[in-house]
Amino acid sequence: MERTTHHQVLDVFVATAQASVGPATAARYARVHRQLLRFLDEAELGSSLGSGLAALLGLERELGGPGAFLRVYGFDELVCCLPAFVGPSWLLPARADARSQISLSGRLPRWLDRHGYLDSRLAGWALWEAEKAMDDARHRLREGFSDAQRERRCE
Repeated sequence: MERTTHHQVLDVFVATAQASVGPATAARYARVHRQLLRFLDEAELGSSLGSGLAALLGLERELGGPGAFLRVYGFDELVCCLPAFVGPSWLLPARADARSQISLSGRLPRWLDRHGYLDSRLAGWALWEAEKAMDDARHRLREGFSDAQRERRCE
């Protein structure tokens, strides 16, 4: 996979987040980072990007292989895709990992914006959508955990 400047920026974001947490959480953040890169390489993103941009991504994936998303698109488009990344089909299966995925995904757009990697004029609505998606994902995770607890109590 060709490493782009965008990959390096994501690496810095994750490394910065890992520096302030313990080893177990740092390991979870590394799993989230790998899952994000896998998501960007494999996910069907037509509903996030629109059919034209998704078609271009599909061609780049075919021709260029892994890392296509970050070669073709920037962080504005990445933020548009974050709601799908915390959706049920891409959320990591372990609860602690899923919580970390939602947490990091929620912090990423603000970090990108604070460091000048987003065009706030263009990404404003996407930032709002991403925040709402993180809230929804947290709610689903809590509800799922509550349902599992209730089921165990009823056994």
